[in-house]
Amino acid sequence: MTSLTSLGLTEYVRHDLHTHEASRERYVHVQLDESADDDEASLVLHMTVCHSWPVPYTTLAELLWTIMTTPMPEEYGLISTLNESFGPEMTYAHYVATTFPVHFPPIQGRIAARKYVEASRVVMVWRSIPEDALMPWNPQQLIGNEASWVVVSDQGDGTSRLLTHAQMRPPVLPPNATDDSLTLPPGVFAECVLGHFHVGASMFESLIQSKLAAAP
Repeated sequence: MTSLTSLGLTEYVRHDLHTHEASRERYVHVQLDESADDDEASLVLHMTVCHSWPVPYTTLAELLWTIMTTPMPEEYGLISTLNESFGPEMTYAHYVATTFPVHFPPIQGRIAARKYVEASRVVMVWRSIPEDALMPWNPQQLIGNEASWVVVSDQGDGTSRLLTHAQMRPPVLPPNATDDSLTLPPGVFAECVLGHFHVGASMFESLIQSKLAAAP
């Protein structure tokens, strides 16, 4: 996970995320980086969401880590197929994302995640594992390619700041694919992900709210 931590620090500075971590205002930003040769395979979609919550940062961080280390409800468009924890600060998970238009095949993901506890904040990072020798890939599903991190910091007065930044690249064919038709038509990736971004962000915040409301 060292490479992801270094990547996170670089993008944290590049996107001026420290400014939004210190703020109390809601912030949402989406940016699509395109290659000079118009090759969609090298597109990178950056998504940032910042929001303050009226709970201690330790409470919010514990809740988020629990969400990351347990199967997601299927109504959120993810089918969890495996969750394994390696101690209290590392997890490995499999999922299949299915809520896409008919021309967009399911996406299978293998995710490694880690939590770092600091003096006044908790950092959680995760990334896709595009090459996984532990289990064979489903040849009828694309492979997801993303890296994300979450920073939960203390803002005082029992308030916490949640900063989420994600990078997504176009999914790729599995090495054992037998059907080339799984390849996405040009432009479909950006169109689909951009269209689902705000819906997904709202669902994620609703999930947090429901978990907080149900907490003892």
